Parts: sequence; C-alpha cells; structure tokens
Amino acid sequence: MLLLLLLQLLPLLNYAQFKSTTIGTTVTLEAGTRSSLRPGFGITAERRLTKHSGFETGLFYRSYKAGWIATFTPGGLRTFNIIENYISVPVLYKYYTNVVNVSAGPCLDYFTGWNQTTGKPDIDVVDYTVHNKLQFGLQLKLSKAININKKISISPELRGTLNITNEMEYLGFGIAAGYKL
Repeated sequence: MLLLLLLQLLPLLNYAQFKSTTIGTTVTLEAGTRSSLRPGFGITAERRLTKHSGFETGLFYRSYKAGWIATFTPGGLRTFNIIENYISVPVLYKYYTNVVNVSAGPCLDYFTGWNQTTGKPDIDVVDYTVHNKLQFGLQLKLSKAININKKISISPELRGTLNITNEMEYLGFGIAAGYKL
C-alpha cells in the first residue's frame, strides 16, 4: 500500500524538482527597422513551472533612433536626429530544452520621451510627439543559460520584436545575469 502511494506521488516530486524563480538583469543591443544598434537594459523575473515550461517578464529601457529628419531653413537644408525612449514590458512563455530555450509572447512599449542628438544649434526641436504612446508587439527570444554555480547563471540571447502598432521590427542580442531564489 505504501509503495502504491509513493508511486502516485512521484510525479508531484518530479514537478517540484524543476519549479524555481530567477530574478536578474539584462543588457541589450537592438536595432530598429530604420535605426542602428542602440543599447538597452532591464530587470527580469522568470518562473519555471515544469521541466520544459515557464514564464518570464521584465521591465526594460529601449531607445530607438527615429532617423535623420531634414528641414529647410533660410541657411539651406538642415538635418537633425531624434532618439525615442520606451519602457518595455514583455510577458513571455518560455520553453526549456537542453540545446536552446525559446521565449515568445506579447510585449507592451510605453513612450517615455525623446532627446535631440544632432542639429543644434541650427535647429532646436522644442516639441516632438508619437502617434501612439502605448504600443503592442510580439517578442521572440532564443537563449541558453550557462550556470556559474547553483544560484547564478548568465544567458546570451538573440531577440526579435515585431511592434504591430507602429510597424517596427527590433532585432538584437543581449546578455542576462540571473540569480535563482
């Protein structure tokens, strides 16, 4: 009878073996559709539920070079550049394998402001807006955790985000450092 009870509890013990929570930070380099590589960073939280399934989320800073904008002035054609700043929140399902981990899901980007990086003093932009402050996208990541010890890991990752609201694509890579609670 005891053996039968242990056999029934075995799947629950196996389930608990993989259940874990990891918090960490990520540093990224991403390029937008019409933008060069831009640095980003964020904090992450990951909850592994089974051997192959889990979820991850985070809070990330992402910037996007809006491109060179030309305007005619009395002195001729002048150009200036605007950097758009966003806070990004992905909510991703994560599938774990021995070779590579795959994460996919929705991502919300919130426009937090802008900076003029070129063109001054000839052109001083005093107002700049985007059509949609809250933008929706889909994110896909490929990563591989490399354990430093039982608690600490680093994960190189390839990242891609399709921003549906403003028809932008971001591609890049990152390095995540995680601490298992």
